[in-house]
Amino acid sequence: MKSLNVKKVLVNIFFLAMLVILPTLSVKAEENDDYFIEDGILKYYYGTSSTAVIPDGVTSIDIYAFSKHTELTTIIIPDSVTLIRQGAFSGCTNLTSVNIPDSVLSIGLYAFENTPLIKEISSDFTVANGNILVKYNGKGGTVTIPDGMKHIAAYAFSDLNSLKSVIMPDSVTNIGECAFIDCEKLKDVKISKNAVNIGSNMFKGCTSLKTVTIPDSVKIIEEDAFLACSNLKSVNIPNGVICIGDLAFAGCSSLTSINLPNGLKRIGSQAFDGSGLKKVVIPKGITTVEDMAFSDCDNLTSVTIPNSVTSIGAMAFMYCYKLEKITIPKSVTYIGYKSFYGVPWLYNNKDEFVIAGDNILMQYSGKKSTVSIPKGVKTIYEEAFGYNWDIKSVKIPSSVTTIGDYAFANCLNLKSVTIPKSVTYIGGGAFDNTAWLEKYSGDFVVVGDNILMHYKGKGGAVTIPNNVKSISSGAFYECKKLTSVIIPNSVTKISNAVFRYCVNLKTVTIPKNVISIGEYAFADCTSLTKVIIEEGAQSINSFSFYNCSSLESIYIPDSITYIDDFAFSDCYNVTIYCSWGSYADRYSFTHMIPCYLTGGEKTVNDGQVEQ
Repeated sequence: MKSLNVKKVLVNIFFLAMLVILPTLSVKAEENDDYFIEDGILKYYYGTSSTAVIPDGVTSIDIYAFSKHTELTTIIIPDSVTLIRQGAFSGCTNLTSVNIPDSVLSIGLYAFENTPLIKEISSDFTVANGNILVKYNGKGGTVTIPDGMKHIAAYAFSDLNSLKSVIMPDSVTNIGECAFIDCEKLKDVKISKNAVNIGSNMFKGCTSLKTVTIPDSVKIIEEDAFLACSNLKSVNIPNGVICIGDLAFAGCSSLTSINLPNGLKRIGSQAFDGSGLKKVVIPKGITTVEDMAFSDCDNLTSVTIPNSVTSIGAMAFMYCYKLEKITIPKSVTYIGYKSFYGVPWLYNNKDEFVIAGDNILMQYSGKKSTVSIPKGVKTIYEEAFGYNWDIKSVKIPSSVTTIGDYAFANCLNLKSVTIPKSVTYIGGGAFDNTAWLEKYSGDFVVVGDNILMHYKGKGGAVTIPNNVKSISSGAFYECKKLTSVIIPNSVTKISNAVFRYCVNLKTVTIPKNVISIGEYAFADCTSLTKVIIEEGAQSINSFSFYNCSSLESIYIPDSITYIDDFAFSDCYNVTIYCSWGSYADRYSFTHMIPCYLTGGEKTVNDGQVEQ
């Protein structure tokens, strides 16, 4: 087999030559051969005319998409575009006309660099297209942005330590990412009353900023908008805001209170991580409290969760050491990994059974040797019984469907467990270090609704029993003597890290009924050379085949519609075998993975083009 670098070069040369006649690479590409568009992102422009009309439906113009097209004089952008990224039109030395529709929320750094559209309206301001403030060149202090500016481009005032105050005219509607990032002495900002967004990283690292008034026109506060504004004490969020992005107020340690409007639909991951909030009332429009949304809030004492919420993400309130008052409504059916780790509401609770949400057993605090879990409980939360050495016997009722990770781990004296057929999911390590698991007879620990929870055999060639429906996380973890495995058609799910560190596993066929291949499912299987995924599977998740350093071929069917960007990380020798125009075909191109294409007039075989 040729080296990976040689194959990459040959495959990419082939694809670049074929892009204009390969409509399956993008839904939009089939409408106009001048554009390569994928998932709404205009990645490349290949036209040669003086006017470019971007197809409707494009949502983003990617970095340097039109760069150095010196023949262009006019570009027409549709209302579907919301983002123009870095250097998008740079080097278009004859470009004199571009319309920027109201839909555009952010314009990236150097978007119009080296075009006739760039002009200096004074020594202090560089402007593009007459109404885009590209860069401030002044000395700082108090700055009044010229009237008539509609857009403030990305990084327009970035790293300007002399900037103390900014006054925006009401003509400004859109503010780009990082517009004022790391302006450490900025204390006061008057935001345009017509601004519709607070851009990502807009005030990140503005450590002197104390108060901000967000106008009623704003709909979105984007990710990292006020990240690490450690002196921010007051911010109003108007009723029109529907989204607070990831990390938007993270590290705002002086922010002790905030109003969350009723129209809010999303509070992003880590949105208030490490903030100084004391009390939180989550509005009724929220359905999910996302991962780490309020983690590390040292002063948080009270949280009100409405009955619109159905899910609480991983580590959502982790390390909120003063949080003693919280009500989790019946609507909550899922509570993520370590959501309440270090929270006194849970760990200081003296109830024998701490049950929250839709009958989720969060914690058992009793000392009985024989435990009957209350009828009605649906989920046994992770580590709910962990390290309880008093328990010898547990009876799980038929209402239970889910047993979380490490739920009974390290219950050293647990000898008897009744797991009903109603249980359809058992997390990784759920019964690790228990006498019951240690003494379980047979190679396969199959419990509940035919869940293969653990493999106790000696390895070699293994055939999983035909009745198994799912394989729990880590079931074969570090089974170093496993050389091959036959997975029956009855299996519908391969969970996370199922075969991780099975260093002598060489080949595997994933049957047609497996819908999803979990994270790290085959990671670090360093002898794995060949994988066949049968038609029917739908997704390959993050790091599924991480560091499978010997993996040479993986056969991916047309049914696969999602492959994570990191699915094949550190698989330096892999070639994807797939159908012409399939999702895997597009994936192999965008991720520069060699492929062998079938099902069309042309194939790529080991980097060589064949007609």
